[in-house]
Amino acid sequence: MKNQRWTQADIDNLREKNIRVIDTEKKNNYSQKIEKNIPPSYALGRLKSGVMNKTESAYYQYLQTLQKLGDILWFEFEPMNLKLADKCFYRVDFLVMVKGGQLECHEVKGYWTDDALVKIKTAAAKFPFRFISVRLVKGQWEVREF
Repeated sequence: MKNQRWTQADIDNLREKNIRVIDTEKKNNYSQKIEKNIPPSYALGRLKSGVMNKTESAYYQYLQTLQKLGDILWFEFEPMNLKLADKCFYRVDFLVMVKGGQLECHEVKGYWTDDALVKIKTAAAKFPFRFISVRLVKGQWEVREF
């Protein structure tokens, strides 16, 4: 199909027929404003379920090392979702079993958003697991417990 240039008369005609017309210039300006507020370390978009980002991959290798040393017994990437409320879930990044058999939920973060922080705090209050977040800072894992 050949590209068609719309005139103002064409747009007015569509609006009279109750057809919604979106101004793409306004849409592009809006999305550009949003992108300016995002920190450079924040990934744009989501990866498919079961696919690790770079930080999660590095933590996976770290957990493999701990398992070989015998410090942990078992771990799994994204094994489950915890239901926090209706239509609100927390996906566990890594479920880890430590030596004593206790299960821990490990959250790997490069950057905390408000909703992610609320979800992990809610999950920690609701479920009988130990919740830990890890962040890679200058080659060292920074640990925070909830």
